[in-house]
Amino acid sequence: MNNFSDKYDIVFLDPPYAMKDVYKDVPRFLIEKDRLSKNGVVVLEYEGEIETPKELFSRFREYHYGRTKVMILWR
Repeated sequence: MNNFSDKYDIVFLDPPYAMKDVYKDVPRFLIEKDRLSKNGVVVLEYEGEIETPKELFSRFREYHYGRTKVMILWR
């Protein structure tokens, strides 16, 4: 993503659950590098507890489906 100037409306993150840093690093990168559009969203799928930079987004919502969780972060 470093070589593009496009902004994204929606980004889905569903890495292997053990890759916990992705949930923190990618949303932060999208905001800090201004790669998420004005009304963009980031959708995360995960299990257990994760660390995300929720403070960089205007709002968030979390959904639970058994052990799987989905979080939506709105810019």
